[in-house]
Amino acid sequence: MLPCYDFTEVLKVEPTPLYKPHLDASKSFNVKLLKTTAVVQKYINNGKFHSIKKSGKGFRVQKLDYSRAWMVSKGKSTLEKIGARFSKETKGHTFTVSSITRTLEDQCRLRRANF
Repeated sequence: MLPCYDFTEVLKVEPTPLYKPHLDASKSFNVKLLKTTAVVQKYINNGKFHSIKKSGKGFRVQKLDYSRAWMVSKGKSTLEKIGARFSKETKGHTFTVSSITRTLEDQCRLRRANF
């Protein structure tokens, strides 16, 4: 099966105004575009990515079929702060996280599922 992304072409595409801050944040944490699961595992092994629990105060993570429950530490702490504030302001309610860290492989699988 051919890959659904030509990596050299992906890097040539101008990011949208909504996506640019995401890319800038990624660069500030020294995280490159995630091509494969092996790349994610490398970040996990070197301590850059941290596991996200299935639930926390104010949030729950649904079953992730097209992403994985790992984030940089700042992302994890931000999720936890948002969850705590949401819980407080909604008197104990929670929101659902439906996607976290996605590789190009994951994106390809999602694209095939959505056709």
